[in-house]
Amino acid sequence: MIFHRYCDEDEDCSDEGASEHRRPKAASSTIEANASHYRYFDATPFVEYLYVRVVATGRTDLHERLRFLTVFEQAMEGLRAIVDMPDRLAALLIRLMFQNSRQLSAAKRRQFSELSGDKTDEIGAAI
Repeated sequence: MIFHRYCDEDEDCSDEGASEHRRPKAASSTIEANASHYRYFDATPFVEYLYVRVVATGRTDLHERLRFLTVFEQAMEGLRAIVDMPDRLAALLIRLMFQNSRQLSAAKRRQFSELSGDKTDEIGAAI
């Protein structure tokens, strides 16, 4: 039941005869007047939209992500062949070089002071 049954302390509140149970008339009329609010809504348009978005994600976004990961792994291998550095710094260097057309800006070179200008050019070519 949506609403709790009402009964006094001295009344029998068992489930027997629940259909004709003592429900106040105001509660009964409220339930009948608002019955449409308690029913399930039709979620078909939402589910159809979600299905279209999942399929589109599988077709485009997933392929782009896999392509990026492949290129990123190749860049990591090229970088490891040139210089030995921790993966966290190597990933940062690769991202910075991807964002700046395979060049390391002068402001970012300070973060990688152990790399000479020739090394950064060689890494840019490898990436």
